[in-house]
Amino acid sequence: SSSILGEAKVLSEILDKYFSQRNWDESTRQLNNFLTLPLSRELIAKGHYYLAQAYYQNQHYREALLEFLYVQDELPEYSQPWIDSTLALSHHWQND
Repeated sequence: SSSILGEAKVLSEILDKYFSQRNWDESTRQLNNFLTLPLSRELIAKGHYYLAQAYYQNQHYREALLEFLYVQDELPEYSQPWIDSTLALSHHWQND
């Protein structure tokens, strides 16, 4: 539907404006807002996957791991290497 195309465009704009510019704080803020929209299963998975990457890049490993685990069934080939990497960095996790 046109609504799903609109949401896909919103995600694309977030990735272009913030994610690709390595603005991780704004990426996490925008992606969390994006995930409050009514979305298809595919867009929900993509949103959580990119949110996980933004958390990871910002060294928020615990949050990243939870997001990667959330999409593990939907995107196993993408999420599993990140899950492994996040767990390998667990000694760097902040105690928050």
